[in-house]
Amino acid sequence: MKGSNSKGKPFCRMSDVTKPHKLCQRMDPPLTVCISCKGQPYVGNRRGYYYYCATCGVEFHDGCHLFPPEIKHPFHLHHSLTLTFLDHDLDSSALPEIWFGLTIDSYNDAVVKEKNSHSSTDSSGGEEEDSASDDDDSASGEEDSASDGNHKKCKSCRKSITYNSNIKYVRFSDITYYHCSICNFSLHSLCIKDSPPLTIENLKSHEHALTLFPRKLPLPCDACGFSLDARNDSVYSCLLCNYMVHRRCIYLPRVIKITRHQHRLSYTSSLVPSGDELSCGVCRKLVDVNYGQFSCNKGCHYAVHSKCATKNEVWDGKDLEGVPEEEEEDVEPFVRIDEDTIQHFSHDHHHLKIHHGNGNHENKFCQACILPITVSDSFC
Repeated sequence: MKGSNSKGKPFCRMSDVTKPHKLCQRMDPPLTVCISCKGQPYVGNRRGYYYYCATCGVEFHDGCHLFPPEIKHPFHLHHSLTLTFLDHDLDSSALPEIWFGLTIDSYNDAVVKEKNSHSSTDSSGGEEEDSASDDDDSASGEEDSASDGNHKKCKSCRKSITYNSNIKYVRFSDITYYHCSICNFSLHSLCIKDSPPLTIENLKSHEHALTLFPRKLPLPCDACGFSLDARNDSVYSCLLCNYMVHRRCIYLPRVIKITRHQHRLSYTSSLVPSGDELSCGVCRKLVDVNYGQFSCNKGCHYAVHSKCATKNEVWDGKDLEGVPEEEEEDVEPFVRIDEDTIQHFSHDHHHLKIHHGNGNHENKFCQACILPITVSDSFC
């Protein structure tokens, strides 16, 4: 029974998601009009089935049934977004194969064939019509390039919405997007499948529910300090607290262990200014104590940017909150070789010798505690 549910009939995208209608496959009678792409029955000798919703009385081409003709998206709540082909002269009915497995050559042949049929029926316009359209082009500017789909950027992933001729097989999502012509707002067809939730509640991260903020802002994220506009990520806010974060930063771990420090680090939303500037223990750049970062549990003068601390190179991906620490022996951080030489745990491939003298150490920092080097410290 469980298997039949996982491989059950697809549901109608026109129905309520809480009470979805099931689609059935049909070949006869022939499809009238696809509700998603507005295309007619398949052309040529193609005899593929289509999907039909008996409750709604609507029909879908195979492939089109995965994408509703109109959607409401949390990034653009005041208008509906309409399913649109990158090439407005084409619809599903002109394609020679089913969507999944359609080759680039087959798709390009269909585009050329369809455009030729359009140009032959519109050829009576003559040169005067072409001249008029040129004038319209200069007046409409960016809007005119909308017909080619080449000017747009997806407001979710922020990548261009264009047809990629380098892929081997064409998917429905490669040649369609969702668009609001009133606001010139567009989203990739695939990006709507991973729509961010309107609210996120994570009490470990913030005491109030966080609400999706649909615009990118050149302001710092309160959790990591990096710009809200710099990452390919959604932004969430708490208006009560004037708090704004990246979606990923909501789920930052609370306690971690990284390879650059011997103690565990805990996430803190801000640090009490100590008067001394803190350098990140990973990238060595300045840490702004007004934003979230990871700092040492044992009281070391040590902090790491949130983004740096969670890199795969230094963190194993485990959140250690609630996990008891193993008892550690209270041992020296180094082994003394002789009076002037030590073997430090953080640099075990060479011995360190004590350095005497009055050299210039202004730009040198201890690799263990990040404090400036003095005139009698050990060097490799």
